Amino acid sequence: MTKTLGLSDAALAKRKNYLTASDVGAVLGVDPYRDPYTVWLSKSDVEMRPEEVGPAAKLGQALEAGLIDYAINDLGAGHEILHNQWRVADNKRMGATIDAQTKDSKIIFEAKTTGLFNKFAPSLDDWGEAGTDQVPAKVAAQTSAQLLCDPRAEMVIVVALIPGRGPVIYQVPRIQGVIDAIEDECLAWWDTFVVGNTPPPIGDTPPKLDVLKRIVREPASTVPISFDLVNEYLKSKDHSKQVAAVAKQKQAVLLAALGEAEGGVCDEGTFVYRRESAGIKLSTKVIKEKEPEIFERYAEQTYRMMPRWKVRKGGE
Repeated sequence: MTKTLGLSDAALAKRKNYLTASDVGAVLGVDPYRDPYTVWLSKSDVEMRPEEVGPAAKLGQALEAGLIDYAINDLGAGHEILHNQWRVADNKRMGATIDAQTKDSKIIFEAKTTGLFNKFAPSLDDWGEAGTDQVPAKVAAQTSAQLLCDPRAEMVIVVALIPGRGPVIYQVPRIQGVIDAIEDECLAWWDTFVVGNTPPPIGDTPPKLDVLKRIVREPASTVPISFDLVNEYLKSKDHSKQVAAVAKQKQAVLLAALGEAEGGVCDEGTFVYRRESAGIKLSTKVIKEKEPEIFERYAEQTYRMMPRWKVRKGGE
């Protein structure tokens, strides 16, 4: 199962049995970071290796509590707040983890961080004016699902930390027609693919490689596939090699033009080719020779997933 930062193993096990609010954007095709196949993997019995959580996700998680407090203070005094609530829709197949909610359940709070490590993040331009409901489609889908999971809620207050703008507060109201349409599509998806134990088709945007590489595959097992898929991969691989070879040739011509100089200058700028630190690397060969006991104690076999193509005998 995909590891979600900040959630316990028990919470993760519970989420596996529901289509959660954070899954909805991917199912609807409006999440630029996840896809339906990845969501299906997280709900299926497919065994997955643990996910490595990146620095952006870690920082975002650390900032969310402060952002929630910021939004609560902006709402004003007199509201008792409940934190980390789990809600299940009446359909019993969709659920939502609520960051914070007023005790009367009328207002849900959702914190978002965006572009922390990428000022060109695809959703930055989708954040509208403060005080409106103009949020990215992925967030709109998530908040609608949260409102679905708690019929008492009237609005989701979204506080987003946006580069160059700071914390910005949005108000997403309950629009029942939109919520109903999202519910219908999500339930149809759940019944077809999760209950049907059938992976959704791969669309124009395939799952990310780092997700597919985490699947624990059965040794020596095979399934029938189309050669067209293999052929397209092999052709793209050959093309990449050709491009890389041309790039190396062009680089050689450029470096030859520098002679013994470290850099070259033209009206448009400066090209520099110099030695830079690449970090510190331990020599396993030396440690094995000089300190064999230490090497044996701490050495660990590592593996990596490698694609290979073997032509069937007689098929050349």
